[in-house]
Amino acid sequence: MKAQRIILSFALILMMAAMMALICGCGSSGGDGGDSGAATQAEADGGDAGADALKEFSDKPWVFDADYDIPAEVDSYTSFNELYQVSDLVVPYINIDSPDARAANEELYGLYGELIDSFNECARMSDEYGNSGYSVSDYDAYVLDDAVSVLVTQTSGGTDVPSHDYYAYSFSRDDGHLLNYEEACAIAGTTVEEAGETVKENIRESTLKDFSDAPDIDSYIEQSIEEYESSVSDGTIKFVLHDMGLLDVVVKKHFPAGGGSANEVIPAR
Repeated sequence: MKAQRIILSFALILMMAAMMALICGCGSSGGDGGDSGAATQAEADGGDAGADALKEFSDKPWVFDADYDIPAEVDSYTSFNELYQVSDLVVPYINIDSPDARAANEELYGLYGELIDSFNECARMSDEYGNSGYSVSDYDAYVLDDAVSVLVTQTSGGTDVPSHDYYAYSFSRDDGHLLNYEEACAIAGTTVEEAGETVKENIRESTLKDFSDAPDIDSYIEQSIEEYESSVSDGTIKFVLHDMGLLDVVVKKHFPAGGGSANEVIPAR
């Protein structure tokens, strides 16, 4: 009888051990499912699980709307029958854990502060005089296999033709460093020299399209080309990489109307 009790107890122990192994096996499978979910999210953001390690916040996309706690004096104001809202002020947060990305985010934080200050001033002027100028911002972001590229557009105006200022950042998805123009051209499948020829031709065509009959138009075209070449030489060229290997650059174009100039985005690839 004692031997039977021992055998029964041993069988119960074996049964409990098998149940515990089954439970632990299910838990382990759940953990693997979590990893698979992270990989799926990474693919949706344009990369793989390994590349996700470069992100500052692994559960967020590579670029998302920044949420800075800099309150405006009012939520909106009206000028020249147009409604301007504080929600029109949008800057990106670049979700890359690197010194270059942190420096870019600091610059964008400063830009957002300047936009809020301008928004408050325009709102006060609108309240006092009935109308005022405006300054708003938006951005485009592109996630490629090799890079994360962002172009921020700040648009300002009033009674005149709106003007644009641009902030451009392109980062390597290998280590998060800020790409230079030569590296961007290589990713786009071109060279600095080839891109330059494309930019010059596009400057010429777009200027002649708008001012073909203007006297001494060639001198304005040459000024615009010189602006581009100077920005390439001193490393201040602003550019953005698109999907499908497209590359745009920001050029300060000169034109006859009032002897003015304006920043424009010109295709380089």
